[in-house]
Amino acid sequence: MSLNRLWQGEIARSPTGYDELTILHDAVVERQAILDEIAAGSNVDPHRRAREQDLLRLIRQRTDVLAVPAFVRVEQPGPHRVILHVPMYTDIADASLLQTFRAAVENAWRVQDAADEFRVVLDIRHVPAGQLYPGGRAPARGEHIDVAKHIARFPADGAVVTTGANTTHVLGRSINIGPHDIAPNTLAHEFGHILGFVDGYFRGYRDLGPDGFEVVEVITDPLDIMSAPGVGQVSRRHFERVRDARPSGGEAGERPGS
Repeated sequence: MSLNRLWQGEIARSPTGYDELTILHDAVVERQAILDEIAAGSNVDPHRRAREQDLLRLIRQRTDVLAVPAFVRVEQPGPHRVILHVPMYTDIADASLLQTFRAAVENAWRVQDAADEFRVVLDIRHVPAGQLYPGGRAPARGEHIDVAKHIARFPADGAVVTTGANTTHVLGRSINIGPHDIAPNTLAHEFGHILGFVDGYFRGYRDLGPDGFEVVEVITDPLDIMSAPGVGQVSRRHFERVRDARPSGGEAGERPGS
């Protein structure tokens, strides 16, 4: 837990949203305490065990949401392979930056589980500034831009990766890269949002009155990339959820592992 001045304004502006996240934060903490009691071999009351299941359902109502965009295409070229094809538009001219981005996403979103292989393939398409801003009205270097309006200029049948943000974040279908260094695993986490996954961590707060807000954060699964951006990993379950949410664009075949 920490008193984080960077979140003070955000919490003050959107208290209702953070109230909901605080409830979920507390649910994760309470559930973990019950699980610790069970793991320790304690004689846990049946009502406590039922409470743990109620809390799990509450948490999953938030974390199990998945809205896969129509531009994500699922291909199953064989009984043991699933490939997610994702078109991405960009106005980034720096080939090195784009290669770093591609490697971060495609390396993280690749899972080999026994004979089953799951992977993401990016189709990155460059859109020149002149095409985005006809008539030479492209923003000058360093000029402030309206990120949402900028994203809307890209073709709608794909995701977007662009620069110009103060911090790296996802807005709608776009990954907006900020000026600071960002770890490959964190880029892969942001890409998870492009596929439709939501965060698996909850950032809430405690109202300290004149001292502002104490920011509290908890992760639901330290092994999951959407819960722990720094160290979490992609698993076959991520691919299976996307596959089950979208029709296959390749040969039907058998499902991996079936």
